[in-house]
Amino acid sequence: MKTYFKPYYLFFLFVFGCTKLEKNIKTNIEEIDTVFNFINKKEFDFKKAGKFGTAYYLNSKEDSVYLVIESDDVRSRGWVINRIQQGDWKYETTIKSRLKLDSIINYINICNEQKVNTVKYFGENLNKPIENTGNYYLVNTSEVIEGNDTLIKFDVNIYFDINIYEDNLELGFHGFQNQKLNDFCNYIDEKRESFPIKNRKITIIIDKPREKGKYIFKGFYLIKYKFTENSFRPVITQIEYNIK
Repeated sequence: MKTYFKPYYLFFLFVFGCTKLEKNIKTNIEEIDTVFNFINKKEFDFKKAGKFGTAYYLNSKEDSVYLVIESDDVRSRGWVINRIQQGDWKYETTIKSRLKLDSIINYINICNEQKVNTVKYFGENLNKPIENTGNYYLVNTSEVIEGNDTLIKFDVNIYFDINIYEDNLELGFHGFQNQKLNDFCNYIDEKRESFPIKNRKITIIIDKPREKGKYIFKGFYLIKYKFTENSFRPVITQIEYNIK
């Protein structure tokens, strides 16, 4: 995997960036501009690295930033919350003057440290990651839940590079009892309900919330590194769904 972004860019961008006070600030990225309204932006030219950065701010506290880092042939972009990369970051390469999605890396904040959570690589089919590369999960259940059923079923498939991780998920999947959990620092000590993983597949059945609205089901599973004894890494899952 190529390294497109260095965390220390954040320091230079926030401290030395040039502020641009403008109205109707746009990133020129449709999926972002149709959802978010930015009030300010800062720019910085990383000359030695051959990169140019722009930070788009949602509020005056500058704690929620959409950051875009560009070079001649690569663009990386995603959210920075309190100066830590979080959520899905997209890495795109330029092919014949057009940007193509190369990978999506999901970052998560654990104990105020930036951790890589999942990694998806893409080939020609941008709707589906390349199997047996990186590590990620896909949810087959519809995001919109309707009807009068009292239970919800999620079907989840797990994918990872078997050259890096052992094909062994016997420790199962664990759903947090506290679904309002936002700090995963002590995730291993949280009360949880366990579900078995068979053939890299999880079937999760939970009570359906009584009120309509958007929800996130949170949990985790552990994958084990090959060639390193008792070395596991967590994958935090956040399954979004909508009760109508």
